[in-house]
Amino acid sequence: MKAAIFDLDGTLADTALDLMLAGNATYRDIGIEYRMEKDRDLGIASKGGRSTIRHGLSEAFGIVNEDRVKALYPHFLKNYEKVIDSNSVLYDGMREVLEEILELDVLLGVCTNKPKKQAQMLLNILNISN
Repeated sequence: MKAAIFDLDGTLADTALDLMLAGNATYRDIGIEYRMEKDRDLGIASKGGRSTIRHGLSEAFGIVNEDRVKALYPHFLKNYEKVIDSNSVLYDGMREVLEEILELDVLLGVCTNKPKKQAQMLLNILNISN
């Protein structure tokens, strides 16, 4: 049996804007005035939630404490769940690619740094789970 494994964020789906929204909500919740902007910070959000948190802390305080990042991550995830499908979409043609691979009897999988709960939520929303 053959298998193909795809990364989720930035490969199967464009999720950066929703990660930015979650980051900005987290910044607001903890009193950071800095806000990520699409034209300036898309690459930061594309690296995931912890990267987004680090960026805001760095912009606000000039330093990043990894214990603080770890502590804020669950809060970020709650904010992310609220906006997980606001802008996230499969890249053009990706659904067709996945269907063609399945027709070849190749198992498909996803590898992501996103926690399982949020990854499954997004796969369900994008209608590409199971």
